[in-house]
Amino acid sequence: ITFRDWTGGDELDSVSDRWVGWEDSLKNVDAVVFTVGDLGKRGRTRPVDAIARAAREAGEAMPRRFVHLAPVDDLVKRTGAFADKRIETLRDTERSWKQTFGGLGRCLRAG
Repeated sequence: ITFRDWTGGDELDSVSDRWVGWEDSLKNVDAVVFTVGDLGKRGRTRPVDAIARAAREAGEAMPRRFVHLAPVDDLVKRTGAFADKRIETLRDTERSWKQTFGGLGRCLRAG
């Protein structure tokens, strides 16, 4: 198992260079597991789009599975203010994930 910290993704305003070359880590892997951090609407779409783009660019070396791992609704409700909005964002992201990756994509909830 190889873990890769993609903090910053394609964001050029990242305060470090941990994200440099992250696209190469998608080549020739069995699966990509995307864990949820920020539950803001824009915070979810950019990483999903970036992973989809990098996977397409990997061509034949594209991963065989894409897993979206997010907290269960009960955990999100504990965050207090705007919990319903965060849950809505998670559901939107899961729909987008399934649409983007089709049969290769899976959505899991944990907590």
